[in-house]
Amino acid sequence: MPYRFTLAVLHVGDQVLVINRKKPPYPGQWNGVGGKLKPGERPLHGMQREIFEETQLQVVPAQMRFAGVMDWFIEAQYTDSIYLFEVTLPAWQTTYPQGTREGILQPFSLDWLTQPENQGVIPDFQQLLRPVCQGTVQRYVTNFVNERLTSMVLRPYSDAERRGAQMIL
Repeated sequence: MPYRFTLAVLHVGDQVLVINRKKPPYPGQWNGVGGKLKPGERPLHGMQREIFEETQLQVVPAQMRFAGVMDWFIEAQYTDSIYLFEVTLPAWQTTYPQGTREGILQPFSLDWLTQPENQGVIPDFQQLLRPVCQGTVQRYVTNFVNERLTSMVLRPYSDAERRGAQMIL
């Protein structure tokens, strides 16, 4: 099933490159890089384009790993789903603009980003960071009420889901 959004966890050495968003949703909070797919665009290519638009970094498919899908519910009503990717950037590929039209880029340690008391990180992104960084392919089912994450359920991707994802990536 094709979805409309992508989101990446960008590894830069032992840190994760995140963006402090200028625009809604969640302006002023740290998130992964990503965005909307263009009509007819495959998720892998859309993710490459979004990474370039938001960081000026060019990545190739060999640097990208499909990490699953996040299903996004608002008040228990399905809204959409987001393709998740893990992207590994070599140490030499760490030159990027500090600020872009989307926000401010900054690498942080995984420990800093995932501290429960760190309220500066978008909550669903914060909770998916460790599983994605551990190489797990999962479905993350979130529910938001009044823009607050009320639940996130993780479930392994089935073989059928993996085959379906390979066909559209």
